[in-house]
Amino acid sequence: MKITRRAHIVATAMCASIMSTNSFMLAPSSIPVRCNIGLHLSPTPEEAGQQSPAKKNQENIMEMASLAGAEEIAKLDIQERTKRAMLAESVEDRIFELVDELEGLVKENNGI
Repeated sequence: MKITRRAHIVATAMCASIMSTNSFMLAPSSIPVRCNIGLHLSPTPEEAGQQSPAKKNQENIMEMASLAGAEEIAKLDIQERTKRAMLAESVEDRIFELVDELEGLVKENNGI
């Protein structure tokens, strides 16, 4: 399944908010964060040109968060990783439900 860069950013932001809670902490806040999701995303038409420095900085932050989180997850036992994977799956399902609802609302209101 191919997702847009915008949908990927929304999903990552939602997951990042979960990661920052005390009950679902992936990496200590002192670790620099880098995110590399590894998805092959097709850029939106406006992103097909050059990225602004702000967008590049955002992507670097996300990549750092992902790498730090992956290192911390690798240290967990299999039960904890399974629990977190199941939670992530339910979050992903809810994100797709919300995207469908929002797209429906936009269509109902003629793009407004």
